[in-house]
Amino acid sequence: MTSTHAPFFFGGVREDGSVSLVDEDARHLARARRARQGDLIRVGDGAGTIHEVRLNSVTQQSVEGTAVTTERIPKKRPSVAVFQALAKGGKADGIIQRLVEVGVDEVVIFTSGRSVPDWEPNKGDRMVQRWEAIAVGAAKQSHRAWLPVIRGPLSFEDLLAGISPPALVGVPDAGVSLRAALPSDPEQVSIIVGPEGGLAPEEVSSLEGSGAVAVSLGPQILRTETAALVLTTAVMYHYNRLG
Repeated sequence: MTSTHAPFFFGGVREDGSVSLVDEDARHLARARRARQGDLIRVGDGAGTIHEVRLNSVTQQSVEGTAVTTERIPKKRPSVAVFQALAKGGKADGIIQRLVEVGVDEVVIFTSGRSVPDWEPNKGDRMVQRWEAIAVGAAKQSHRAWLPVIRGPLSFEDLLAGISPPALVGVPDAGVSLRAALPSDPEQVSIIVGPEGGLAPEEVSSLEGSGAVAVSLGPQILRTETAALVLTTAVMYHYNRLG
């Protein structure tokens, strides 16, 4: 394959090996990257296949190329899903971006008792579209073979119904360390992170009743966006998903 520093996009390859990129992708290649005929780029289908593509023509309206090599990349185990409580302002945007860059398979935003109080449920569809666009941008940046699933915002009740063990919920005063709670060879792992101020004690109890294990990252108190990244990175490192 070509260098991982080559521009990366998501798109389809036709049966004859031809590739077309339009709109924002074409403008980015033509303007920002100053791509020319003969340059190589990488194009993924978001489902595990990445093609090396040689460009045949470049304009700001359309880029045409031909796939010259193809690589199939299997999904890594265990799959990792992060359930992140809705945070103030635009924090969810940054959390999703960083989690996708790290390589999580699914990010689910949920609401809890200490989440943003003025959240309007009718914003849901619009926010999911925004989060999906952020996820695609982060997946391009990190050259991901597999696009992640982005869902939400779920109610806390839907969260309880949707998680399955092994599931880990970050709680500063938990008596179990993260290392001690990690199973040896799971198919999937769910990670649950509360909002600013943390999850309420009754919410933690409800999660534990649904099979989650409360885990501590040590004596320090982390911001919700920091906790999401630290907890996820530690889990993925433990299972050799970071190299």
